[in-house]
Amino acid sequence: MEAIEEAAFFECGQLTGINLPEGLKSLEKDAFNSCGNLSRVNVPDGVKAIENYTFAYCKKLSEVRLSDNLESIGQDAFSSCYALESITLPPRLKTIGEGAFIRSGLKEITIPESVVNIGAAAFQLIENLKKATVLGTPNFNGNVVFYRPAPGFTLTFKKAMKFKREQFSGPFYFMADDVTVFVPYGCTYNDALMTDGNAGEMFSEANIVFTQPVAGHSISLNGDIALNYYLNVPENTALHFEWYNKTFDHTLTAGDFDAASGCYKVTVNVAAAEMNYPITMTCKVWDKYSETDVFSVRDYMDIILDSESGFSKDYVSKNGEKKYGLLVDLVKKTLDYGAKAQTRFGVTGVALANEGVDYTMKPVTAYHIETQKSDMTADLHKYGIDYIGTSIVFLSSTTLRHYYVVSDAKLFEKVKDTANFDFVDKGKRICFELKDISAAQLDVAKAFTLGDSVYRYSVLDYCKLVIADESKSQEDRELAMATYWYNDAAKAYFYAPDEYEDDMVYTNT
Repeated sequence: MEAIEEAAFFECGQLTGINLPEGLKSLEKDAFNSCGNLSRVNVPDGVKAIENYTFAYCKKLSEVRLSDNLESIGQDAFSSCYALESITLPPRLKTIGEGAFIRSGLKEITIPESVVNIGAAAFQLIENLKKATVLGTPNFNGNVVFYRPAPGFTLTFKKAMKFKREQFSGPFYFMADDVTVFVPYGCTYNDALMTDGNAGEMFSEANIVFTQPVAGHSISLNGDIALNYYLNVPENTALHFEWYNKTFDHTLTAGDFDAASGCYKVTVNVAAAEMNYPITMTCKVWDKYSETDVFSVRDYMDIILDSESGFSKDYVSKNGEKKYGLLVDLVKKTLDYGAKAQTRFGVTGVALANEGVDYTMKPVTAYHIETQKSDMTADLHKYGIDYIGTSIVFLSSTTLRHYYVVSDAKLFEKVKDTANFDFVDKGKRICFELKDISAAQLDVAKAFTLGDSVYRYSVLDYCKLVIADESKSQEDRELAMATYWYNDAAKAYFYAPDEYEDDMVYTNT
């Protein structure tokens, strides 16, 4: 069966539930209209359209699973479904027809980013509707859509819209008490930036809250340190970042949208020595409206370290005191790692990253680091190269580099393409490079493959050599020790207890 024909079950009072066949492609007009006892329905994935009045007046319908491939919901398709309190609209949906859910029992609704058109009265007269979230930028076609929701109704737009007033009342005439509309930065009204002064003309008798361009921040420790920005601004907004002696420019695309947060997400990589430097971000919307945000990795970490902050209290309630303690330990050791990098590389234009933090680094000896590295000189002559040495790059994403000179160019060219790493030309020498080693992986030996040979080396293998070498400067050795503790805390935080046993705590033996 490929179709449920028009009015096939019209006013079928005995029907309480139905399992529609998987091969079904069409639900035609009035197919289940006025089935007063129908309580559940599962629309199979072959169905792309629910036609007009298909489930209208199914007063006991409370469980609906829609096709993942559904593209349109027709006029009055679920009108007067009083028991329908929740429904998940699928990610390919494009059209919601006129009166599609009028007088239903919905308590909240999320309109997917894919929706292009919403018809008049689609969500009208829903006396229990408390919340609606619009993920994309649909066309409301000048229609009144949310008329008479529940008192205290909130309407949230996640992306900036270009609104135009097309009729007297507009699509956002609510006729309900205490309605709040959350409007992202960059929305326009009649081609001007929407403000407190003109927003009331579009959202009649509502409390209007303008969300800030920067919805929030987070940090990540994949590679080196990164500050993430969550942005409530339109696509194609131009972003400019400045900090220390660096700049970064980015224009938002659809690929930057983060569904989990409902915002655009942009990551700015910050070197170990730069986490206390404020990053100034400027966003330019529609090529003419600009906003600025100043924030640093240390600013975010201060929020975590404050046990009374909203973030910390919420984190403890969700994850427990023990997990929060591991996070605090990681933050303190990360800041110490940054401070030691500042000292080592002379990056002292701002206070040290660990200033005011109650953490004192314990000494580390080479004994505490288990060696995993291979002999980086073994058999390399057969590939036409000779090993010189190894370094770690701390002032960009954490990177392992092995340096070589080419002794036989012909031999080297034969195997060069078998490598699993990047080559960097350093003039008379070359280096093998693996980038973006995460904090919790600094002790893991990374494989460098060339020809039929595999060589292994970890960041902590390098740190062990530095710590053991008393000819190295105090700054070099302290940075190596701080790297060890940074890795130790990251493993304790990111790995589950059954994956990681904290056997690297320093003991004076």
